[in-house]
Amino acid sequence: MKLNLILFSLLIIFALVKINAHHLYRVNYHSLEIEKRKTIELKDEQNQLLIQESSKSGNGRISEYAKSKLDGELSIQKNFPLATILRPSVVYSVDDNFTTSFMTLLSRLPFFPLYYNGSTKFAPIHCSDLTDTIYHVVSKNIYSKIVECIGPDVLSLKEILKKLLYLIGKKRLLVPLPLFAATMSAKVFQLFPKPLLTIDQLTLLKYDNVPSGKYQTNADIGVPSTRVFDSEVEKYSYMWREGGQFSTKKYNPANS
Repeated sequence: MKLNLILFSLLIIFALVKINAHHLYRVNYHSLEIEKRKTIELKDEQNQLLIQESSKSGNGRISEYAKSKLDGELSIQKNFPLATILRPSVVYSVDDNFTTSFMTLLSRLPFFPLYYNGSTKFAPIHCSDLTDTIYHVVSKNIYSKIVECIGPDVLSLKEILKKLLYLIGKKRLLVPLPLFAATMSAKVFQLFPKPLLTIDQLTLLKYDNVPSGKYQTNADIGVPSTRVFDSEVEKYSYMWREGGQFSTKKYNPANS
């Protein structure tokens, strides 16, 4: 009788230990699953919100610069299929490498060469409009899209140069340059420590940098650009005017 009682007690203890062990296993397994799921979700979120800025020029097969951008896009799409890719047109702002470079050259050279007759078109987007678009994409969880980021105006290179000349109060000849002469000048310029022009850039200038019509723009996803090229460049163009920061020249867009 006592032996049976002892065996029964041991059986109960063994059963309780097994039940407790199973419970602990389930709790630990559940905790691990939660942590694992959180880790996966975090990585997934990071991948989904990864934004690859790319050149708006869709001509990745004719320029090394554009080709590198296209290769980057293809790699992103392959490894992060939920990523959203932003393709800005030329981006400008104070300390950019676009308007400031042109204003520097226009202020120093007696004339300025027009490559391809200055007919190449751009849709310049201010950096603040671009960052607004990036914030919108991230905050609204916009996945698996290609968005072409553009400013409110489409301008030819010649029109941009004329606007910059007006803003800095200079008059310069804009001289169309034959292709062979443009190519020769690019070969020389690209030898400089800070090249004024390279063969690759000259190749890019053959093609417009405007919406392709194949994809949505920043305006289509709810973030239209509001900053106008003339008004924004005017804010920092004084450094290239006579008198620099002490210049009192007022800019009137109606006169451009």
